[in-house]
Amino acid sequence: MPVNSGKAVGSQNVAKAGVNREIKPANIAANNTVLSARLATPGMPKLTFSVTSTQAHSIQVIPQVCFRNLGLNGLEFVSIAPTGLTSLGTPFLFEVNAPAQAIRVSVTNPNGAPGTSTGVTIVLMASG
Repeated sequence: MPVNSGKAVGSQNVAKAGVNREIKPANIAANNTVLSARLATPGMPKLTFSVTSTQAHSIQVIPQVCFRNLGLNGLEFVSIAPTGLTSLGTPFLFEVNAPAQAIRVSVTNPNGAPGTSTGVTIVLMASG
């Protein structure tokens, strides 16, 4: 009886891959939304989103993934989780497995937030 090992199974050898990107957008004024730069993630389905704020009040965070679309633009970003909240000292961390083409984050500093603006650090990571 033949012995099957990991090297003899499948048609391709695949190496582990990983990418990450830190984004620090300009301060976000109250009642404004910022979309982060995107991170290309083809072939890396383990996606991680991390957002940290410099203000004590909560900001809204929505992780988004990009899938292929047959329309004119070819790619479409969609939200992959409900709106999350984060504030000073409490990073928003979200992990998901999804075969996306790219990822980004939508960050909103809500209306009525104290102060004029808030700083945000966004870290996008993917591996496969």
